[in-house]
Amino acid sequence: MISRLHGTLLTRDPDGIEVETSGGVVYELEVPLTVLQRLPKPGSAVEIRTVQVVTDSSVALYGFIDDIERQLF
Repeated sequence: MISRLHGTLLTRDPDGIEVETSGGVVYELEVPLTVLQRLPKPGSAVEIRTVQVVTDSSVALYGFIDDIERQLF
């Protein structure tokens, strides 16, 4: 399970965000609008707490700024 990402914020829009790790891997995450509004500008360093949801038809990674938001999800 992916529990946290630390890297550079590449994109930030209502459809989600992309974070590039130091190893060069880019993760696409879905985030609530309340999180999106609090994220820094693209190019900034970020640390995102994540929840990975796997179903029969999809795999999704959801991102949050703090542990409380993550737990509420």
